[in-house]
Amino acid sequence: MRVSVVISTLDRAEGLRHTLDALRYQTHGAIEVVVVNGPSTDHTVSVLAEYPDVKVESCPLPNLSMSRNIGIRAAAGEIVAIIDDDAIPEFSWIDELIAGFTSNDIAGVGGVVLDHTGAGLQYRFSASNRLGDVVQSDTDEMNDWCTPGAWQFPYLQGTNASFRREALAEIGLFDETFDYFLDETDVCCRLVDAGFRIRSLDGAAVHHKFLPSIVRNEHRAVRHWFPVVKNRLYFGFRHALDHCSQLVVIDAARRFAEAALADTEMHEHLGNHPRGSHARAIGEVARGFEAGIIIGSQRRYARFGPTVLPSSEFRTFSTHHPHARRRLFIVSSGYTPHITGGIARFMSDVAPAMTDLGYETRVITRGSGHSTVDFEDGVWVHRVAVPANAPAGALAEAPPPIDAFASAVLHETQRVGQWYPPDVVYGSLWDVEVLGLLRQSMLPVVPMLATPVFEVALHEGWNEQGPAQQAATDQLMALESEVLQNADVLHAISDAIAATIADRYPVSVPPARWHVAQIGLSEPSTDTDDSDDGRATTVLFVGRLEPRKGIDVLIAAANLLADRGATPHFVIAGNDTRILAGGLTYEQAWRADRVGQSAPDLTFVGEVSDDELRRLYRQADLVVMPSRYESFGLVLLEAMMLSKPVVASAVGGINEIVRPGIDGLLVAPDDPHALAEAISTLDREVDRRRTMGTNGRQRFLDEFTSQRAAQRLAELLDRITVTSPRDLVDDANALAERFADGTACLRLDAPLTVTLKLDQCAARFLTFFTESRTSLRLRTPQETTLVLEPGRVVRVAVDANAQEVQVILESGSCLLGNILSIRARGVAE
Repeated sequence: MRVSVVISTLDRAEGLRHTLDALRYQTHGAIEVVVVNGPSTDHTVSVLAEYPDVKVESCPLPNLSMSRNIGIRAAAGEIVAIIDDDAIPEFSWIDELIAGFTSNDIAGVGGVVLDHTGAGLQYRFSASNRLGDVVQSDTDEMNDWCTPGAWQFPYLQGTNASFRREALAEIGLFDETFDYFLDETDVCCRLVDAGFRIRSLDGAAVHHKFLPSIVRNEHRAVRHWFPVVKNRLYFGFRHALDHCSQLVVIDAARRFAEAALADTEMHEHLGNHPRGSHARAIGEVARGFEAGIIIGSQRRYARFGPTVLPSSEFRTFSTHHPHARRRLFIVSSGYTPHITGGIARFMSDVAPAMTDLGYETRVITRGSGHSTVDFEDGVWVHRVAVPANAPAGALAEAPPPIDAFASAVLHETQRVGQWYPPDVVYGSLWDVEVLGLLRQSMLPVVPMLATPVFEVALHEGWNEQGPAQQAATDQLMALESEVLQNADVLHAISDAIAATIADRYPVSVPPARWHVAQIGLSEPSTDTDDSDDGRATTVLFVGRLEPRKGIDVLIAAANLLADRGATPHFVIAGNDTRILAGGLTYEQAWRADRVGQSAPDLTFVGEVSDDELRRLYRQADLVVMPSRYESFGLVLLEAMMLSKPVVASAVGGINEIVRPGIDGLLVAPDDPHALAEAISTLDREVDRRRTMGTNGRQRFLDEFTSQRAAQRLAELLDRITVTSPRDLVDDANALAERFADGTACLRLDAPLTVTLKLDQCAARFLTFFTESRTSLRLRTPQETTLVLEPGRVVRVAVDANAQEVQVILESGSCLLGNILSIRARGVAE
């Protein structure tokens, strides 16, 4: 079905750009976009010039109904979808709206509207009476209130509505008397009176950012009450007088106006309106009353006859990935612009790359203040606020900060999952951020295995700090083991980390659940500075100043070179707040140690911004990583990206990145003499290090870009088998019919095996409905007996702890009921 998206815009150039960019990610391919530009005075025209596949029309007046009518006349789709220029649609917005048109008498379908934060509801289900009084509900759809002439009727929010174009033509389009306010309510009322139905969906969401406009200011306070009050009275005269007297209409408008004046007075008191706004509003309300009564009396009996709409060519709007392959949730406590380490850097780079591959990608990360949801680079980013003193949650036995974030991830996934349940969740093993989901949901979870807590504890000497620290380490290792044991697939970022975890953790993981896939980074730019203008060779170290990173080995090597008379310049970038045994930082200890001796040329620059870090990389001649352990080594990729040779320890994942003698030099860990010799070699041999830098750059392009890493991750995630309503209905082997109540009738060509991972919440149970409406009812693990009623189920297998149940359905027809909680667990062989 072809859909025309109509956007009316006025002086919101950047908001419009954001909306258009988001529409590029719609999963429905057959859409066109019609933008109707009002008398804008900003740079909207230049923004629209950037989108040659958009139909652009003009509206001479600041009149929303007139603008929408212009857009409807220019549209060529069977369905016209309306969205504001400050709203961002979810990936499947159009597909979900189209699915709501299940019969020809449904003329309008709308969806959920989330507020400016993205974490709260502005609108779910709404109805209006014929005075314009609104009834809203989070639970009652009110779709059955479509009786012609009835006092109440459902209506759709103007920023998230779609209509059959022919139905709009039949009622004469929008009434242009409604310049702003009640315009879409009037359309829905007239459609219902014409015998059509209006349907609100619990889904098809858009995020309404509430940008300033001629109607509202930056505080979302109404600027001008004249059109609002005028339209309120006009609406009542048009639609209510068959039910009540003019006095009732006027009295209802009076109460509405009193509330409007009180609202203005409050905003003036709060400083959201300038002084004198309340007095001005009194005059506007009075004029609105007069105009509304006059216009209402004149047009009370006006009828809108059918309109003949012109035909036009459908101009397809280019979308990045129609028919997305899967919904992917990425969990990472750090995410751009708040990069907290290598894991956060990789997650920030791979998320947009996964969207480019066709995944509907969301990131759940740590926020501050209140929770927000924003669309950034094709990714929905959920920044969840984590209270400092949150009560015990999903990981009550874990340290409070770890429990708080894991619980916040669980709750946000459940909140979003009511509309967009993920097909797979991807996150890091570090801080067991996905363990809450593993414990209290049935979602497929894939943890990324980087440096585990065992290695950090070993190299940081945690276990030497006393029984309390040892107990904390043991506790975190136990939680990590739980993740390893229960995750669907394990993503090891190197063979080295896979071997480390297999050796150090007491878990039994079948080989089919292991998968090694190297990670990568995106490349902001390719500018380099390889000039050697007589200055000293610059050696760069990047990383936290801690024992595992081998900073003490580097300082010792620099001292050795200074004693030999060598003069390379060392730049050390990274957090230097760690206090050593003598109460000093690394820099302070080094300065104290070299008093009275020849000192190497060391510059400690501390933590730096991304821009400053890239400047340091560009100025470096070689990059050094003397770590005692690395599961991978993203610093090496950053160096190779900018054609810098590397000197690193031959440990862990480093051996899988650097080709000795080709991209750089590898030395034994914990050996300052070997490190000093390697640095000295590349200090002397300028041509050799340039060749290594060139080789490393090519290796980065071939193997370690974020695009290549995303392809490898996609191959891994595609091995997860998931059974969900969407997968079953789209299965080529199952001819499915979707019913109005949301169930799916499947005609299976072969037996279907479904494994259920049962919730640990004692109140929940799952139900299969067979075609004869008998059921297999599966209770929670706390209730070990299963209630099996006659039906088409031929085998039920339960494991020892009743955590999983395997159900095999015979071939034939079966009706699946509450299948949102059901998934097939396993890995494609």
